[in-house]
Formats: sequence, C-alpha cells, structure tokens
Amino acid sequence: MPALNRVVLVGNLTRDPELKHTSGGTSVCNLGLAVNRRYTTNGEKREEVCYVTCVCWGKTGEIANEYLAKGSPVCIEGRLSSRSREGRDGQRHSVLEVVVENLQLLERRTNGDRPAREPGDDASATDAAPTSRSRSRAPVAPAPPASSGDPDDDVPF
Repeated sequence: MPALNRVVLVGNLTRDPELKHTSGGTSVCNLGLAVNRRYTTNGEKREEVCYVTCVCWGKTGEIANEYLAKGSPVCIEGRLSSRSREGRDGQRHSVLEVVVENLQLLERRTNGDRPAREPGDDASATDAAPTSRSRSRAPVAPAPPASSGDPDDDVPF
C-alpha cells in the first residue's frame, strides 16, 4: 500500500506569523493554528480546540507573513513532519508540525496594517493569491453575482 501523508486544516491563527530566514536566505514562517471541533454529547453541545504548529517555506511563508495576522481564517494543506529538538532545560523534545504546501486565505483584510490587494491594484489578482512550494497558483475568483432566478443567468457565454 502506498504511503499517504496529507493534512487539510481550516482554522484561525493564534498569533501573528513569525518570518525568519535561514543562513542560505530561504524564508521560513511559523504559524500557530487553532482548529475547532463542535460535537454533541447527551444532547449537550460541546466544542474542543486543537492547536497546531505550521511551517511555511519560501514564497508561501512570505505571503503568510504579509497577508495574515492573529485571528485570520486560513485553509492549510500540507504534510505532517516530526523532529526532535533540545529544549532550554537540555532535554530532547519531539515536535510534530504541519509543513504547509498550499495556503488559502479565507478572508480579505480591509483594515489594519496589512491591507488586502484589490483587483486593479498594481499587482494582478493572481499575484495576490498564495502560492505553494511547487509554484502552482491558487485561483482568485470573484464572488458570483446574485441570481435573478433565471437559469440562463448562470450560462458563462
């Protein structure tokens, strides 16, 4: 059976992105993501939160740093990665994180210190879209117009 290591998460950032650069100049951005799960037990509605550390490399990390802030909703696709590191106490700690391969912004920022680009600005709509490490671009589609109820309104020609 082929191995599969794929993660898709939708949640909100728990802190502002932390952009750093390796000694070779590669961008790396750390994100904290909170993913909520709602469920019902014995008729009582409950919610639990899972906190996930995510790492974005290269252009994806630069885009995350530029367009995201604490509380931003985001969809992340990637793979799980485990590593160990030495803590401040000298002990070895195991770390499980998501290496982001595709990042989708779920909300345009219209206020604050990181405004969203609008179509027609200096950059094209595809330039404002996040990219994955494989350089594929996520499409940016405008919201569909409100339907008048006529089925011919949905025909694209």
